[in-house]
Amino acid sequence: MRYASQNVSGPESSEVKQSVELSTLEILQRTGKASAQRQTVCVVVPIYSTQLKPTESVSLDRCMSMLGAHPITFVRPHHLNIDQLTNKYPQTTSESFRSEFFDGVQGYNNMMLSDEFYARFSNYEFVLIHQLDAFIFSDQLLQWCARDYDYIGAPWLPKGNAPTLVHRMALSVRRKWYRLFDVHNRHSGYTHDVQLRYSVGNGGLSLRRVAKMREVLAALDVRAQPYRLGLRSSWGEDLFFSIEANRYRPNVRLPPVTEAARFAWETNPKAAAQLTGGQLPFGCHAWNKRHSDEWRPLFAKFGYSLDELLHS
Repeated sequence: MRYASQNVSGPESSEVKQSVELSTLEILQRTGKASAQRQTVCVVVPIYSTQLKPTESVSLDRCMSMLGAHPITFVRPHHLNIDQLTNKYPQTTSESFRSEFFDGVQGYNNMMLSDEFYARFSNYEFVLIHQLDAFIFSDQLLQWCARDYDYIGAPWLPKGNAPTLVHRMALSVRRKWYRLFDVHNRHSGYTHDVQLRYSVGNGGLSLRRVAKMREVLAALDVRAQPYRLGLRSSWGEDLFFSIEANRYRPNVRLPPVTEAARFAWETNPKAAAQLTGGQLPFGCHAWNKRHSDEWRPLFAKFGYSLDELLHS
């Protein structure tokens, strides 16, 4: 698959500005920033340690170079001193939270399913969660805020080629039934993966409407508890917002899978590229964990050697 790169830049290459689909004024009007009552979006980067891995350093440097025009906030545990990072990136701010929120996956799920977290960003319409295994290809952030979704993340794509329209329609009907009755796999006992196939989306690089997250958490607090307590097997907080919150009625507005593939890629980059016609998305997630054969030539276009990063 050949990719139509929108903004090829890296350690040795120059920046090429992407053409903007919407005028700046139109974007500000749609997102409410023109009213000066609330800022549009804050980029939120969770920090667990100041000793970053090479892949994390690349992720953070890329975040700063691509999204530096937007407010960027580090989220850290109370006990962690991150002066080293705030001195390196003086344009950033910092918010600290209870240390247990940074204690593994369950701690993170608790933080992202707490009103305490979103209340800190109540002066923004959106937060962009940018974990340090994300990578931004080009700054499309305000354009995505203007599209008026409540939650956007990379779609969950199984192995194989992208499905045809007819296949997607048939799968959509099946998925609705599996979700309505919360069907589990009879062999493993886990939630059946049909519930999340070709749906949206992963939380590692995700855009969230702050007021909607707070509203849903308040209304569905009891249903959020199993996700906080780790009782939904491997299901994380992103599945609460994308699946659980919409199980019986639509509460969180999500993009269709074809549009979400233009926001971010994670699982099955080949199928994601088929959905976008080879056009690169806003960013990607978990590029350092899987599908290295597909990421390798793409990162090379941006001046990075994936093998050196993964083995250094």
